[in-house]
Amino acid sequence: MRRDLPWHVSRIQQSVLTVSLLAGLALSVPAVAAGQPWADAYKAGAYAKAAQLLQPIVVEQVQTLGDGQASDPAPARHLAVLYARGTGVGRDPVLACTLARFSDMALHSRPPDPDQHPLTYKATIDESEQFVRRNCEALTKREQLAAGRSLGCFAFGLREGTLALGEHTVWVDRLGLRLSASEPDPLPIDMWCSQFVARLEARTIAPPADAAPGVVPRAFVELLGWQRVQMAGDPSIRYVLTWTMFELRGTKLEPVASEHLLSVPSGPGAAVPPDFDTRFSVEMIRSGHIRWRLDGAPPKRGWIMLAEGDSR
Repeated sequence: MRRDLPWHVSRIQQSVLTVSLLAGLALSVPAVAAGQPWADAYKAGAYAKAAQLLQPIVVEQVQTLGDGQASDPAPARHLAVLYARGTGVGRDPVLACTLARFSDMALHSRPPDPDQHPLTYKATIDESEQFVRRNCEALTKREQLAAGRSLGCFAFGLREGTLALGEHTVWVDRLGLRLSASEPDPLPIDMWCSQFVARLEARTIAPPADAAPGVVPRAFVELLGWQRVQMAGDPSIRYVLTWTMFELRGTKLEPVASEHLLSVPSGPGAAVPPDFDTRFSVEMIRSGHIRWRLDGAPPKRGWIMLAEGDSR
């Protein structure tokens, strides 16, 4: 999408103009145009609020770019700066790289302004690519792979690190869940493309007092994540809360449940509804099977069965 520079522009003219243009571009913190709530918050130094406002905008742009439409690179660019520095949000270099790449994609989706000088356009493209390099080159190969996988499935709110699950340690990063730091093929936690992670925690479910002989506690990693969805033929946008359970079976984590629990009409951020924990229950019955239920109109319910061949 680059334009060749006119042959009559001398190398000296190109160099002087390019240096001048790059000096006007923000190499560390991009300039913010007022007039939008996120931009006003950013300029005022209310970075946590700016990030909260920017996240759903960037998620919405996934659909815009997916439909082949032009998109504004500024929201992802500014959000990348916040995550790179840990300003208003937890520092997340992998997500910063993802957002820098996404911003560059958005910039390339916009056709050049016919009234814009070719060198201005070239300087803008070059600086965007430099921004990507500054945010991505220092990452490890694994981190760069994770940054690539996170494009469109940003998992805002995900906290990387470890979870204690019984006698095991579960390693969590943007590539997935694994029981060993060196495990080559972790279980992907983005298989349902969580754009906002509301909850990711280890959970052990104990047997009831009247459990059958041999029934023991069952250990899980529980993920609650929001997805932005638009059904075919329906112009309205919904955010769907997906509940996923990964069970520790032997020495492996296995996905054992995935349910769309509820939907809301606007971006929820990385949180569950205030009444969710009073409506949602998960419990073990005498046999060792797990029964779950979400109260509402109508209620939803289901089971997580024991593994095949498990005689507990």
